[in-house]
Amino acid sequence: MDLWNNPMVNNAMRNMSQEDLENFKKIGEQMYGNINFTDGTIKNKVPPPMEEAVAYVEEGIKSGILPEDLEEDEVHLLEDAYGKEWYLRYGWKRDEVPEPGLSLKDKKKINDMIEKANKKKQE
Repeated sequence: MDLWNNPMVNNAMRNMSQEDLENFKKIGEQMYGNINFTDGTIKNKVPPPMEEAVAYVEEGIKSGILPEDLEEDEVHLLEDAYGKEWYLRYGWKRDEVPEPGLSLKDKKKINDMIEKANKKKQE
């Protein structure tokens, strides 16, 4: 029997809700997203000293912590571990997460000021 063309698996997938399919997709990305299966190399390998700290922050995120509740050092940690677009890993958008050295409140104030200046300029 072909593993990828299995009637039992295909039937189960057809009967899954969209939410279940999304959850399984996320699980698969977490399980296999760090391995390049073409050449066997590890992608996004977190150095061992950071591993526990990153796991701690990720547990908070899984438990429902909001992006604005992240502290600056946690943002730096996630950025170091997963790159500049670390927030995509958790389904967040750039404007939902604080930037190192800039809280979301300050970021919103700056964006509002820029928007007001642009509107004034257009008038």
